[in-house]
Amino acid sequence: MKPSWIVNFEKNEAEMEAINYFINNCINQSLTDHDKDVARYLNELFVDLQELNGIEAEYPGLLLHVHALLIAEINRVWNLLREKQFDNQMNSFENEWQSQILGETNVTLQEKIALSREQIVDYVRKAKNFHSAPLKSLEKETDCQILIRGKGSLLDHRRESRLKNYPGWEHLSESLHLLVRANDETITRCTMKLANGVRRVKQYLREKQSINNNQSKKQ
Repeated sequence: MKPSWIVNFEKNEAEMEAINYFINNCINQSLTDHDKDVARYLNELFVDLQELNGIEAEYPGLLLHVHALLIAEINRVWNLLREKQFDNQMNSFENEWQSQILGETNVTLQEKIALSREQIVDYVRKAKNFHSAPLKSLEKETDCQILIRGKGSLLDHRRESRLKNYPGWEHLSESLHLLVRANDETITRCTMKLANGVRRVKQYLREKQSINNNQSKKQ
């Protein structure tokens, strides 16, 4: 009588079919000569196993140790090939992903940051100071473009009324806001750059609002 672990290995026909398909697939794939030799070797081991099963069917209990050694060798080679195919699939995925990333050029993303009523009043009242040193410094630090957009951004109502109907000036019909724009070679890097830029601008606005509130309390 064969050990139970050997019986369990043999009775799974679905797994055996999958292994046979995998072997044939390995041989047909663009693998190295060494990997193809390993796949052929595994195929030969299965042929030996089938012949051994035929012998044991006629002579039960014969060559049990040979059977166990053959099963162990099949398991070893099978695991080597399976790990190899997994590595190849991962490498293929990485190469495809990298080629897509390298193919992306001049990716531009942008996000609007709404201004509170107090911030809008502050801009209109101190327009020249609103976008001076602090925001210019943030542009350099974050490598993002920071623009003032929306109604009142031009500080010239007549000019805004004339321009807002032209292409590219639609933002003049929106509430005053800041527009953070990032540009990079890949969408991943551009997204990270934009997220950092938006975070820094919002932090600046909160700090500026806090300073203005403290000054108002002192007055």
